Amino acid sequence: MAARETGDPRRPADVVRPGNCRRRMRQSFDAQTDALKAAGITRIFAEKISTRAKVKPELDRMLTLSVLVFQR
Repeated sequence: MAARETGDPRRPADVVRPGNCRRRMRQSFDAQTDALKAAGITRIFAEKISTRAKVKPELDRMLTLSVLVFQR
């Protein structure tokens, strides 16, 4: 697979930049995902879950990926 151009010489094209967003019942992901993409986030983990929830599976997946990415 070919590396993707980022337009930023300081950031390699093949680096995964994970981000997380969540919403409540009446909210939309649109504003959050737009902001994450504008910040250069390449992998977004999104979930519809209460902020009071103790278990947040997508947040856990993002953190696991972050550990793997930054151990390279």
